[in-house]
Amino acid sequence: MPKASQQDRPLLARWLPRHPLLRELTIVMILKVLALALLWWAFFSEPGPASGPGAVAERFTESESRGR
Repeated sequence: MPKASQQDRPLLARWLPRHPLLRELTIVMILKVLALALLWWAFFSEPGPASGPGAVAERFTESESRGR
């Protein structure tokens, strides 16, 4: 029975390693990088420029007054 050539395999199967452990580690590392990128974007993306020097303080005082 002849082996399948690289062209016969799907694109993702050609890109991932054939060894099951390496394949699993590759997938886990890709998912970790995506999760870290999502967290970075969520916490470090700028909400926009502040409208003035006291805008940040006003935001914090508004959130404190709503919490009480």
